[in-house]
Amino acid sequence: TRNGRPPPRPTRAKPTRAGLQEPGLRGQQEPRPTKGNRRPRKPGSRSLSSKASRTWASPPGRRRHSWHDLTPDLTEREGHAAVAADFAAFLKATRGDAESLADRVRESHNVVAPLINALHLEGYRNFLPPCYCEDVDEYGGLQYGTCASRTNCTGGCPWSEEMLKVMGRHDGVAYSIADSFHPVTEEHPSCHLPHVHGDADPDANPGGPSLKDPPLCDGAPCALNVTTVTQAVYLSGSTDDLWRIHLDLPWADTGFLPVSARELKMKLKSRQALWQAAGVLGPDAPLDATDALDRCREINQKAIDWALARASESARRRLNATGKTIATGADAGTCAAGPCWIWDPLRWAEDATGVVIRSVTFATENKNDLGPCGEDKLIPCAAGMHYCKGVSPARVLEWIYTDSLRNATSSSWHLSSVA
Repeated sequence: TRNGRPPPRPTRAKPTRAGLQEPGLRGQQEPRPTKGNRRPRKPGSRSLSSKASRTWASPPGRRRHSWHDLTPDLTEREGHAAVAADFAAFLKATRGDAESLADRVRESHNVVAPLINALHLEGYRNFLPPCYCEDVDEYGGLQYGTCASRTNCTGGCPWSEEMLKVMGRHDGVAYSIADSFHPVTEEHPSCHLPHVHGDADPDANPGGPSLKDPPLCDGAPCALNVTTVTQAVYLSGSTDDLWRIHLDLPWADTGFLPVSARELKMKLKSRQALWQAAGVLGPDAPLDATDALDRCREINQKAIDWALARASESARRRLNATGKTIATGADAGTCAAGPCWIWDPLRWAEDATGVVIRSVTFATENKNDLGPCGEDKLIPCAAGMHYCKGVSPARVLEWIYTDSLRNATSSSWHLSSVA
């Protein structure tokens, strides 16, 4: 990039179903005679990340656009010259001379590729919608069925699969995990729950305190087959629409609001249930010993660490110089009922220096205390669960690239400081 910051919403760079193209040239034009019978090739899309979108455009944008835009690093003349240079390089590439454009494509890739990869980890709905399929499990029901990705939809959230490994981390236990997207409020045709597979009884709690169901392994090493459930929640509907109207562009995406998931509602198995199923934890071990508060905080810290490690060098430099920090806070509890966790949102507490993310957690003992339960009894067996409100690594990257900079580098801040 040209020594500057990314566009106001770099995630609006043209993402594709398969992700950002690798550096270099992409696609081909219609055949036409060229020297040596070679076809000229179209270059991939490029980002000019040194300028905010409205500050160098002609004519100037509306006051609302300028107010929310970021202050550029280049002057208007330098910005126009940079765009002209890219345009000239593009025209050369259409004539078969793509060498002058190759470096710019690589620079753009370095900026945008982490965002595209993070959105894939989230299972971003605008790449492919969630399948929300109802596949039969090994017990003949739907409660623990796995929803595999298809050509026209995404089965589950890859990030949740990785976070189950954090929840159950143990040197002697390996996990095979499949996540499925489902609305967490769904009850019909089934209430979908996470599950440790391997017992003939669908309602078993292997290795749990009831002593009725023995562990699936006699201790380490052990390999467990686990399924999880996730719902990705986005800023859409009335709230989003009101903001679009407020920003005076009700018909279009303004690029001001984040595009990644606002929260990931992750239904995971508890560390207690996973370790007891593996036979590495005794049946009498209390839930607090393995699943106390801040287990979900640990998961959200992984999202921050992932994003910071993969953000472009220029983005990290701007974050450290003028951006607001992002950190995790202690997990927030909720009432001892599933609906409380469902509607209690991921907490974003922002002040003048940064934002603190707090998950809402809900964990249950690895035993069925409510009597007979199961899919055939219309009462789900909610034993051995640990639910987390997770932050998507894509949302963290959006904060690093754009939203963390608005306080100190937005046009509104500069105008107010001058006043």
